[in-house]
Amino acid sequence: MHRVITAILKQEAKSPISWGALLLSAIAWPFALFLSPLATTLTNTSATLLAYNVAFLSALAGAIYADHRLEELRWLMSRRQSSAAGLLEFGAMASGALLPSALALLPIAFLKGVHPLAAFGFLALVSLHIAALLHLLKSMRFSASARSLLMLFLALLSPASIPSDAGPFSFLWRIADPLAGGPLGGLTFLTTTAQMGSIVTVLLVARALRPLTGR
Repeated sequence: MHRVITAILKQEAKSPISWGALLLSAIAWPFALFLSPLATTLTNTSATLLAYNVAFLSALAGAIYADHRLEELRWLMSRRQSSAAGLLEFGAMASGALLPSALALLPIAFLKGVHPLAAFGFLALVSLHIAALLHLLKSMRFSASARSLLMLFLALLSPASIPSDAGPFSFLWRIADPLAGGPLGGLTFLTTTAQMGSIVTVLLVARALRPLTGR
């Protein structure tokens, strides 16, 4: 498997899109804070929330990009057993989400003194959750374009359209929400437990569907 990972990393290291996306993630928050009209209106609290939003969007974009790149490298993935390929895909999408989101949070960690470990721990869980959802959609045989649209819906529209007190459907809503129903940056025992439970549930469902869909 290490040869496949090495080949994928070499492919991405040659891509200017990958480097440009990482650079954009790193400068997005400082640009919004210091160079845009928002600079004069943001308080410390709203500046931190803006950084978390930028990091979340970076994670979402990074995971979707990684998913599309894996689709282009199907010839390489097809050489692996299905279980190994699934694990590799999940790890690649999680890494694709975490790396740009971590870069997006570095400026505020240095400039505003936001505790990086708690913030990065929160991002790691969100990245794993996004990767698990994409993995599930892939197991359900959705195309790459459909997975992207559905992921955007789950991440951006679903939390806004489904109330938190959705009764018996609240549990399903939290599983389908990349933030697991919690606030941005809220790394607490409750949110960590909700995230871990959601990630494990999604991965188990994806694994159960693979024999049925032939993926």
